[in-house]
Amino acid sequence: MKPSSQEIAPGTWREEPFIAHLPLKEDKKIELERPKILVEKVYPQFIEQFGPQTWVYYPCSGADASPSLFFRNVIYTDTNPAVITALHNAGFKAYPVNACVFDIQGVTDLIILFNPQLNNPEVKGLVQRVNPSLVLCNNYHHTADHMQRIREYECKARIEKNYFVFKKKR
Repeated sequence: MKPSSQEIAPGTWREEPFIAHLPLKEDKKIELERPKILVEKVYPQFIEQFGPQTWVYYPCSGADASPSLFFRNVIYTDTNPAVITALHNAGFKAYPVNACVFDIQGVTDLIILFNPQLNNPEVKGLVQRVNPSLVLCNNYHHTADHMQRIREYECKARIEKNYFVFKKKR
């Protein structure tokens, strides 16, 4: 029997289209987050070592609004419209876009990459396109591993156990 277009025959493999975002119901209210580890340890230690940053970009931010407690100009992006609505309602600059194609149109001092679910080429493309002085990331989705492969940046600090700062080489 010949398999239909919906069936996969034994020993074969078929790639399904990638779904970047499964939208939430419009009535789903998102609570903004300010994770304790970031507020009490990561951002204070970052600022102590690297100083305050003027222009900050936080792609794939989810509901984490903690950078705005420490930095004046933060731009958030996420593909979840409920998250963007919550950030807008709290008075933050937030855009419902894919980080891989968003044009920030300006100088960026710092990119924050916490759990962005971006692969190596996507991280590299984003960082090279935005061209920040500093990248603050974790390694939850191998982001720090991806940053290690970008020749223009070098790891300058480890904050706590799982956060890393990469600085653009001169």
